[in-house]
Amino acid sequence: MNPLFEMKDVSYHYPKTASGVRGISFRLFPGETIGVAGESGSGKSTLVKLALGLLPADEGSITLKDISILAAGRKEKLRFRRQTQAVLQHDVRSFIPVKNIIHTLLEPVHNFPERGRALTNGNDRQFAEEWMTRVGLEPDMLDRRPEALSGGQQQRVHIARALSINPSFLLLDEPTSNLDTVSQAAVLHLLQHETAHPERGVLCISHDLAVLHQLADRILVMKDGRIVDDFYKSETWNQNRHPYTKLLVQAGGWNGLEDQGKTV
Repeated sequence: MNPLFEMKDVSYHYPKTASGVRGISFRLFPGETIGVAGESGSGKSTLVKLALGLLPADEGSITLKDISILAAGRKEKLRFRRQTQAVLQHDVRSFIPVKNIIHTLLEPVHNFPERGRALTNGNDRQFAEEWMTRVGLEPDMLDRRPEALSGGQQQRVHIARALSINPSFLLLDEPTSNLDTVSQAAVLHLLQHETAHPERGVLCISHDLAVLHQLADRILVMKDGRIVDDFYKSETWNQNRHPYTKLLVQAGGWNGLEDQGKTV
């Protein structure tokens, strides 16, 4: 099987600083969710920008199917955008303050009208209401302004918005950060059930290894701009895990690698 998304020997260095990423390589296959863990400053945010084509890598290659993201022309960039969606960290900027929620939810559908018409069958309102129901929100919330929704409700709208266009590649950047415990659990449950698709690849970024353990099939751990560990989640408590991975496990409140491994 060919990978859906691939980074190969990717490096990026911010001007006048030593930060960035170095030698990043991984493959994401259709139907797979890869989690990327690491503390602040580990390089996760840079990886997100590179994966979305927002930064030009200094070295290496980044591909989505047959699209070389770093060498893409206008048509290829449009194809990439059509197949890619992201749920970004507490991204209130994607809401239009003077517009109702329905405008935000339908934005991807309207950005790609040919694909949008095929999905909505010409009935935008019904399509939006169906997605609100799928993410556990009342359809009449479509007529509210963003500030009338809680943080958890806003994040559900972001998820509906991203999935509505049926993307091949979905990027989740800290999807549960800044949410209270109840909202976090609800959003995790939603993501577990709504993002899985045999033809979709999901890349989920989080500082919280416990979140990734619920969502991902495989986990990459980043430190100082490099991937220092790569494992399937069933291998999280193996004794040969990288020392930094063990620190993240302990920071997550799990009581010991050996004991916790027996309960999973």
